[in-house]
Amino acid sequence: MYKVLLVDDEKYISRGLEMGVDWKSINVNTIYTAQNGVQALSLIHKKKPDVVVTDIRMPGMNGLELIQAAKTVYPDLPFIILSGYPDFAYAQKALQYGVFRYLLKPFDLIELTECIRLLLNTLPHKEPNSDTGEHTAPSLNPTIQGILTFIEDNLTKEITIEMLSNSFGLTPNYLSSLFKKETGRGIVEHITRLRIEKACDMLIHTDHKVQYICTAVGISDYFYFSKLFKKYMQVTPTQFRTNSKDIRY
Repeated sequence: MYKVLLVDDEKYISRGLEMGVDWKSINVNTIYTAQNGVQALSLIHKKKPDVVVTDIRMPGMNGLELIQAAKTVYPDLPFIILSGYPDFAYAQKALQYGVFRYLLKPFDLIELTECIRLLLNTLPHKEPNSDTGEHTAPSLNPTIQGILTFIEDNLTKEITIEMLSNSFGLTPNYLSSLFKKETGRGIVEHITRLRIEKACDMLIHTDHKVQYICTAVGISDYFYFSKLFKKYMQVTPTQFRTNSKDIRY
């Protein structure tokens, strides 16, 4: 069994990978997370992960600097880069450092899983470790997995906790508690983040007007959508579209 370190300054992205990848199917039983290169380098020294999956642009020590620093001590440690920036210079540097894959966002979780599987197949098999203080790879409650799927399939519609509790036969309070325990975030927060992420994708990859996009992600009030978007992204939808012309998510 193997240990994987996930590095991204956006905590919800690491959490999404932690919860979204079927780690047990690829013989990973331990997941570590770090929010910047400095934290990641410390974990590499302490926990000796078998694979590191990292973003590039992070405060402090960025992904390439992390790889360079880690490789000086652990030259055989494999890295996979996940980046929202299709920058040739970054990709070229990554190849020079011997990075296994350079995946551009948006990426499919199945694609990432298969990439890690291929990488792990090149490593010697390891028995389960007995380290303390580490996160066991999560296995979602089947009901919560069903709710997550339902939310993704109905994101354009109005979704309430009451609707979910009726559909899945749980009381609203128990459902909210179980969802938070299993995913690390509240139901409303999860739905909101998915809608903002979908809006970001549409702002970059379509020419639809902002008014259309807010409706397409399930928010009928344009002014509320704009306020919510700025809260999460620190810019308005129009500014985001302008600033992100050369960025893929």
